[in-house]
Amino acid sequence: MVSWLKERVKYEEITTRNDILDDMFGNLLSFLRSTELIQTCDNNSLRVCFIAYIHKYYYRNDSLKVNYDENYEWIDQLYSQELSEIFAGFLETDDYYLTEIFKYRTFDKLLDFISQHFIYDNQGEAEDLAENNFYQTIDERYI
Repeated sequence: MVSWLKERVKYEEITTRNDILDDMFGNLLSFLRSTELIQTCDNNSLRVCFIAYIHKYYYRNDSLKVNYDENYEWIDQLYSQELSEIFAGFLETDDYYLTEIFKYRTFDKLLDFISQHFIYDNQGEAEDLAENNFYQTIDERYI
């Protein structure tokens, strides 16, 4: 993977795949910091995981069983639009530089990566949902 990262981008003298992935990671992290998500590891570890994840599941297209847990569902529900736009930007950059990083071209794996390294604290939403369900189940005959 190290040689793959150090490989220079076509038609560029000094730009490498690592540089491109660093920019992508910076854009993603910038967005994630603006959300209510809680990061579960430090930035350096997250960057290493991001690059390894992209290499394994997007470049090599190894199979991945996406973990559709509650955290994944909350993140998908709340940030799907923004994350799909960020991923579209990744694909545009990949196409522009001809880096062929993203052989698998849907953002579900990116969403899975985020749900593994960020947590959405949905306590407030769960309480609101429970309260709404309580009022919906009151039988009007007894009022």
